[in-house]
Amino acid sequence: MKEKLSNRKLLFTIGVLLLGVLIYLGYTRYLNLRYMESELNNRYENSFQNMNTHLDSLERELGMVLLSTTDDNLSTNLSKTWRSAYSAHQGIGEIPIGSDTLDNTKSILDKIMWYSEHLDDDIEEKDGLVEEEVEMVSQLKTKIGSINEEIEEIDTQMKREGFSWNDKKRVELDLDEEDFEGTALLGMVNLDNNLDLPSVREEFQNIGIEIEEVLLQESDLWADANLAQNNQNLSEEEALERASEFIEKHNEEEYQYEIFEADETLVEGEEVENEMPAYAVEAVNTNDRRERIYVDISREHGKILNYLKHRDIGEKQLDREVDIEDIEEMLSDAGYEDLVISNKEEYDDLLIINLVPEIDNIKIKSNLVNVELALDDGELISFIGNDYFLHQEDRKIEEYATDLNINEAKKHVKELLEIEKKAKILIKNANQERILCYEFVGSLENDENNSYIIRIDANTGEEKEIDSKKEDMI
Repeated sequence: MKEKLSNRKLLFTIGVLLLGVLIYLGYTRYLNLRYMESELNNRYENSFQNMNTHLDSLERELGMVLLSTTDDNLSTNLSKTWRSAYSAHQGIGEIPIGSDTLDNTKSILDKIMWYSEHLDDDIEEKDGLVEEEVEMVSQLKTKIGSINEEIEEIDTQMKREGFSWNDKKRVELDLDEEDFEGTALLGMVNLDNNLDLPSVREEFQNIGIEIEEVLLQESDLWADANLAQNNQNLSEEEALERASEFIEKHNEEEYQYEIFEADETLVEGEEVENEMPAYAVEAVNTNDRRERIYVDISREHGKILNYLKHRDIGEKQLDREVDIEDIEEMLSDAGYEDLVISNKEEYDDLLIINLVPEIDNIKIKSNLVNVELALDDGELISFIGNDYFLHQEDRKIEEYATDLNINEAKKHVKELLEIEKKAKILIKNANQERILCYEFVGSLENDENNSYIIRIDANTGEEKEIDSKKEDMI
């Protein structure tokens, strides 16, 4: 009897252990499954967003192709067009949806790649596209714009309705059935009904594909670093005093300070080795240690190069309308003078503003100062001003003269551009050569979402630069 009881206990113990192992294995499998689903969802979401981003860029780049008047700019923008079309095409292949919309979109992207390379091979000092080529590029741009708007709307609906990519297997849409789940799928069907492929000339049949690598010469960001000298005439104590005075004048809290040498700094949004001798100061709010202020200050003359206030930003209370007077005092105290607003963009709870000095009605684009305002109370929480001090020699306007007036320069801009703003500016090319230009900002017909920027040499009338931005960035 005792032996039977002992066997039962052993079997019970083994059963409990096996059950525990099964539960553990099942839970582990569940966690792995959830992890895989999350990874798949992120991957497909990234693919969809990348496709959307490249289609957005492609529309603007086709616009720049239409407006280009020099061989160099036309070739550069055709190369950009090819790369964006290729990247968007690749992104579509990673999306787990099969539909006529995506097939048609890939077909259009194929034609854009073929045609852009064909045009690039055919550039022979013709000052831009001829009439037939303008017509074809305009057709392709219109189609991409239509697709882009529809897909952005699909993306908005997906986010609103909590669409999850891992809930869907790779599917084919049957338009006769009209029985599918998911906003993305329904959106693709709606887009199918509105999308027609443009007519394509017979020349497409004879165009071969030969991909050429475009090598872009990287400019030397520090070629004009006039302040990068070895005269380190500001001690740590003097730099700390200068930084603390600036911080305390423009902030009501009390701070604890620490100073150290700054080995890196921000130039055009990238961290690079700091060739302008500087100190970095960190200030910690004594009442809230989560709030910190970081300041880079040059060892020579104690210029405030960069400023960043890290704090929690509350609910948005302000709009993007801001006057330069609202931030002028703080920037002036840091050593920045004669600044005007070049452009601005709202990003979440921040208003990002690009400022440049304006002297004798000339905007010095190489002296860019980037500013961020918090939209809860309008506080200036960040500015980056390295370029302002690195390229200070550009502000000696007496060195520059123009052979053309702005109306004469306007004749070198294609009539396709509906000009909305114009200005005289100073820019630098890849070789750091200073060029005085007239800048024309405008839009293309039936393209209210994008603005195009053309810069014409104020002496030769040559188109030096062409760019585009989303309308809300101007």
